[in-house]
Amino acid sequence: MASLEQHLFEHALCAHMIFSVGPSGELNLALCNESAAAFYGLDRNALQDKSTVQIFGDSVASFFDHCARLCLQRQAPVVTAPGDLPSSFTAQTQNFTINPLFDSARKITHIDIGFLPDETARLELQRERDEALNASRAKSTFLAGMSHELRTPLNAILGFSELIRSELFGPLGHAKYAEYMNDIHFAAGHLLEIINDVLDMSKIEAGKFELHEQDVDMTAMLNSVARIMSDRATSARIFIRAETDPGVEVLHADQRVLRQMLFNLISNAIKFSPVGGTVTLRAYPDPETGRAFLSVQDHGIGMEPHDIARMLEPFAQDRASTRTGIGTGLGLPLT
Repeated sequence: MASLEQHLFEHALCAHMIFSVGPSGELNLALCNESAAAFYGLDRNALQDKSTVQIFGDSVASFFDHCARLCLQRQAPVVTAPGDLPSSFTAQTQNFTINPLFDSARKITHIDIGFLPDETARLELQRERDEALNASRAKSTFLAGMSHELRTPLNAILGFSELIRSELFGPLGHAKYAEYMNDIHFAAGHLLEIINDVLDMSKIEAGKFELHEQDVDMTAMLNSVARIMSDRATSARIFIRAETDPGVEVLHADQRVLRQMLFNLISNAIKFSPVGGTVTLRAYPDPETGRAFLSVQDHGIGMEPHDIARMLEPFAQDRASTRTGIGTGLGLPLT
């Protein structure tokens, strides 16, 4: 779904639930917007791929399934009146619209079940939505301002610590001083990386993140990223290699953002890989469509399928006891 369409879908006051249509006409939840989740108190991640019966129970599911069958037969929207609705909905909604969603071959692949709650519920949803948006804007503004304030002294710490540890104006006198300056430089660099991630996330949430696209030499890009990450990989006793298949030598993209995406993925791969493992960075074309794919493959502990959606949320952390890496939880959402 395009970003603008996604935004409108997520923040619409009209509640929408989009169900995929199976071979026998069965409905399974594919997408659910904020209004529907708030109205029903649903956990959108937990309901992914669930049937109408699993979500609503038998009586309401029968009603939706009947409307969906009519929609499929007519190849057109179905609109219900309040009197048509199951008793549990009659006092809460005005009507439902069941819209067919077609693919490029004009085949119905999904059903969009939308409804507008009654005036009281609608106003409550609008109030909650406005509060959430205002809180999000305030958070983004605060993070952006705080990030800028922190970056200036951190850059000074990085510059002076680099100057001191290089012993440009003479020896430090004791080996421990050089060791401590290396620690200071590393810690300041790590903190600056975190601040940059927070700043990027706040720009994305505020809709002010700009891309500067150009033709990127993928062989040079992958080799450069692998070379930069090699020290971290060597420290963790991990092997890292880069491969570029024929057909993806050049990619039109924002070079800085693409490099940062790869840094994030490789950093995670190194963090969760066992000693002696290999991290492979690869660019290759899809044999059917010719589209370029980038992959970072490792021999780490992996992730459970049901955890993926949660780990793509900002600041999410994997709570499994076997995962001992540290981080802010921004790498994957930014990627």
